[in-house]
Amino acid sequence: MRVAFYLGPHLLYDFKSPYSHRYFPYVPFWGFREDKSQVPYGLVRGMMSPQDVVNSADAKMHWMLNARRLIASSDAIDGRHNSWRQVQDELARLSRFVERALLAAKAEQGVLIPVPSPLSLSGLVRDVTENYQLLASERSLAMTLELAENIRIEGDPDLLRQALHGLLENAVSYAKSKIRVSCRAEDDGPVLEIHNDMDPATMATAGLGLGLRLIRGICNASGIRFEVRQSPLDFNATIRFNPMTGPK
Repeated sequence: MRVAFYLGPHLLYDFKSPYSHRYFPYVPFWGFREDKSQVPYGLVRGMMSPQDVVNSADAKMHWMLNARRLIASSDAIDGRHNSWRQVQDELARLSRFVERALLAAKAEQGVLIPVPSPLSLSGLVRDVTENYQLLASERSLAMTLELAENIRIEGDPDLLRQALHGLLENAVSYAKSKIRVSCRAEDDGPVLEIHNDMDPATMATAGLGLGLRLIRGICNASGIRFEVRQSPLDFNATIRFNPMTGPK
């Protein structure tokens, strides 16, 4: 058996098959072919290689596993007491709860591996806090931000953002009247501190502490210190980062 490569009617290369068997070892891929002669012509465009097909199917499968769809009949809710927006919000809240539970479990099992990189702690705190200042205002809570500029650290930005979201969500949920967010530089490294007063009546609805479990797991995996001080009247969470040792 011989192997030959053609471009249209032109023979480009001809050689003996490198395989010892006599079976045809190649799969032809065609672009365009003439109707009568079936001679290939033109450029091969818009074709998907076998690997592209596998990648596309894999991406679609993962999208279907992660996609969430709410299906309900027209009389599923009572419009006098709730709305579709409220149902969607509850679905999103449940989804966040599941994601955080899985992440917390990975952290506690020691299989959560951060991917650290240099980042601006000041910018991260400012971006996340802005989202919660509006929510705090809607709940008649006074939120103040004490932010030192140009504080840089080494850390996983996605995990640290999740930890900060968890702290601020906890503060907005259980604060009585005021929240203080402080980001500053100290002698032994940058410090992020979130303090809020508490209404003793909300202590009974404080949940299972999943948010704090997740934050503690992220901090342990990242090698940074996480401290909590709580009393019936206030709550204080502090994250102490390691100073940067490499280029800033």
